[in-house]
Amino acid sequence: RCFELKENIVHLIKQNEKQTNETLAKLCLWILLFEIIICLLSLFHIFDVPDQLLRNTFFMTLIPLLLPTFFIHIIHYHQENLKYIILFVLTFVVSTFYCFFTFQSIMLFVIPMILSIFYFDQTLFKTSYFIGMLGLLIAHVITSFYIPQSIIEPFTNPYMIMVYGALPRMLQYSLISFLLYILKKHYLHLFDNLLQYQPTSFIKDPIIEKQLNELTNREKDILILMVQGCTNLQISQQLCLSMGTVKNYVSKIYEKLETHDRTYIVLKYSDYFKDCDSSHSSK
Repeated sequence: RCFELKENIVHLIKQNEKQTNETLAKLCLWILLFEIIICLLSLFHIFDVPDQLLRNTFFMTLIPLLLPTFFIHIIHYHQENLKYIILFVLTFVVSTFYCFFTFQSIMLFVIPMILSIFYFDQTLFKTSYFIGMLGLLIAHVITSFYIPQSIIEPFTNPYMIMVYGALPRMLQYSLISFLLYILKKHYLHLFDNLLQYQPTSFIKDPIIEKQLNELTNREKDILILMVQGCTNLQISQQLCLSMGTVKNYVSKIYEKLETHDRTYIVLKYSDYFKDCDSSHSSK
């Protein structure tokens, strides 16, 4: 029984990883939309930003921001290293923004690291930190020779930029990273406690049995895949349904099970479907 709980938690972490990948892919599209809106507003002189600066930023970040959606929705790439690709893309984008527009804002570089916490992966967190440090360093090296907006950097000498610009900001970034590391460590400790938990024997709950009996066969098929860690996109692919149809079924399942917490559903109903194989779900 303890082994089954550990399997459920590991399964839950993998499900969280898939969902986070999809969420960050959508976030990249929203960032791209934000860029387009800024360009349009500048075109009508609502923002006073040099056209060349906007064009350079847009075209430098266009392909990177489309990459996560391409991997997930076009070629259906769901390998372990996808999360590293997404974090690298986000770091590249914030480095570009940092270099071109907001050289004083160190907080931009913290965004990819904050997002990496949601994966509960210590290696990914450390990788995000080192990529961020590299992005900071490269941004300052570039501005040692080319400063898009001279007002954002008071120093022009490469040595002065690296000593009085790069070094203090890298120290700030390291301090913020350490605070985020403490936060991440706290939540990983919570998962470790769950893995060490010794549960009692499984007893069927008549209320849960009644709820499951109210589900249609198709809703049960989808619930089984949800419990097995599939995202809505993966469910639509396995059952040959549109995303809209899957979302409608998921909403009905939430209503009948009286919860909108997907994680709670996985933990609560996994014992009822542990012997089910998604390959046998009805089409």
